[in-house]
Amino acid sequence: MYQEERRILDTAYSFHEPFEITILHQGENATFLVEKDSSSFILRKYRLGRYNEAQIMAEITWLEALGCYLNVPHPLKNQDQLYLTIFPTPTGTQYYALFNYIVGESVDSPSFQDYHNLGRTLALLHEKSDIILQTSTKDWIGYNRPRYDQNIIEASLHCLLEAPFLDRKDKQQCQSLSDSLIEAYSKYMLTDELHFLHGDAHSGNILRSNGLLHLLDFDECGFGHRAFDMGVPRLHMISAGNVEQLWGSFMNGYQQKVTEDEIRTGTAMRIFYMAGKIPQRLDIEHLRHQPEQYIKKYLLYLKKELSGDTAI
Repeated sequence: MYQEERRILDTAYSFHEPFEITILHQGENATFLVEKDSSSFILRKYRLGRYNEAQIMAEITWLEALGCYLNVPHPLKNQDQLYLTIFPTPTGTQYYALFNYIVGESVDSPSFQDYHNLGRTLALLHEKSDIILQTSTKDWIGYNRPRYDQNIIEASLHCLLEAPFLDRKDKQQCQSLSDSLIEAYSKYMLTDELHFLHGDAHSGNILRSNGLLHLLDFDECGFGHRAFDMGVPRLHMISAGNVEQLWGSFMNGYQQKVTEDEIRTGTAMRIFYMAGKIPQRLDIEHLRHQPEQYIKKYLLYLKKELSGDTAI
C-alpha cells in the first residue's frame, strides 16, 4: 500500500523500512500518518495541479513565520534541506511536504468554549500576521498565495455554470446569487488593505493539546477581508444548525470590530466558494453522489445569509 509515498519517504526523507504509513484524510489533499522508531510525522500529498511550487512554498514560509507566535504545524526539511519534495508523474508534478505530528484531541463536536478559543486564536493569527507583513519585503515569498476577492466569486460561478448536473433553473439561481454577492462585496468588503487569512479555520482543522488550541491545515491560506476567515466557522455552525447558540461565543473570543454586513458577506463568499469547488471535486467520495444536492444546500444557506435570516 502507498508505494509512491513509501518511495518518497525512503529517498527524500531517509525513512528506511520498517515504518508504518496510514492515511488520515483524503479530500483536498491526501494526509498520511507516518510512524517510525516511536516518532510520528504527517506527510501531505498536495492535490495535483491545484498549487504551484511557489504557492506551496509560500504556505510553508507562513508556517515558519507564524510558529513564533501560534501553535501551528512545523514543516520539516528533506535530506536535500528542502521543505518541498517534488515528484514528477505522467499527469503532472506532485508535491509532498512533511510536518511534525501534534499529539492532541480532535474537536468533533465544538463546544461554547471551543468556539470562544477558536475566535481568540483566529484574532491572534490576524494580529500577528499583520506584524509579519509589516516587516516583510515586497518580494517576500509569502505573498504568493491566492486572493479571496471578487475573482473568487466569478471563478466559482464559472464552475457552477459549467456543471453538467445542474439544470437551467439551478444555474439561473447561481447567476442571480453571484450578482447579489458581488454587489455586497463591492459595498462592504472591497479594500486596498492586504490581510492574511487561514482560509479554512473550522473545527476539523483545530486540535486541543496540553490545554492549547493548534491551528492545522494552512493549505487554503491567502489574502482577503477578515470576514471571509470568520465565515468558515460560521458556515459550519449554520450547517450544524447551531449558529444561534454558538456564534456569540466565537465573537466573544474574536473581540475585533467587524460589522454585521461584513460578516454576512464574508460568510456568503465562503459558501459560494465551497459550492463552486464541488464540480471540480467529484473524486471526493461524499461529493460524488448527488453533488447537485450539496450545491443546492449551499445556495440556500447563501440566500438566507445575505437576506439576514440567519442569526448573528
